[in-house]
Amino acid sequence: MARAGEPRSLLDRVLDRVVLMAVISAALSLAITVALSWLLSGRGPGTVGVSIAIVAGALIAIVMGSQRNRSLARLAAAHDEISAQMAVLERLRAELEAAAQRDPLTGLLNRRGLDDAFERESTRCERAGVPLTVIVIDVDAFKDVNDAHGHLVGDAAIAAIADALRDTVRGTDPIARFGGDEFVIVLPEHDVRAAADVMERVRVTLARAPGLRALGITDLTASVGAAQAPKDGRELDALLRVADDAMYAKKGTAAPRRRGVAADD
Repeated sequence: MARAGEPRSLLDRVLDRVVLMAVISAALSLAITVALSWLLSGRGPGTVGVSIAIVAGALIAIVMGSQRNRSLARLAAAHDEISAQMAVLERLRAELEAAAQRDPLTGLLNRRGLDDAFERESTRCERAGVPLTVIVIDVDAFKDVNDAHGHLVGDAAIAAIADALRDTVRGTDPIARFGGDEFVIVLPEHDVRAAADVMERVRVTLARAPGLRALGITDLTASVGAAQAPKDGRELDALLRVADDAMYAKKGTAAPRRRGVAADD
């Protein structure tokens, strides 16, 4: 016999019909037997007819109830299967949504993910009345790495830089790859003074990162700038412009106006 929720074979359906006909036949036989017994005992035809109807109806009701229970069981099994498939689809949707917010090379946030993370953290910090600082990191002369070692090593170096940045901040601090060799870190509950300690750790970590040394890259340097919300602005693009200006001031060059372009656009 087929289990609940599985397609029923022709044999199963034939067996159901055979069982139904057998029960109906038994009901009629019993009703006829009861009727003859009552007729021989001298009871009236009206009483016999009612008795036949009651006995036959009861037996048929039992059969129909059994079929109804099997149908309900099949419906319940089908509902469970649909629910399981919906759960799988929801999990896949969530995985695709998460992947759409990540840089494929480093696993860091991309611009879309950065926008969502900044919106979430800035709203939380504003409600709590605490500052939030955004820092921009530009790896110095990274083109020389590509020229000296090739682009495959350059890609591995970008991934190693991402790992080093993860080790530098808290696990809950959003980090994004914002361009080829540019990164952004959002520091909730940090003002620019507290962020200065993080910026120094970034510079030291990149100069000593084991992942970079394994690639033959030593003493890598980076320029870093910061901007604090809400003092320097409330929107991400405004904070990035201020942080850019601070970063390029340290380089001694003017900041190019190129924010708002995603790293993977």
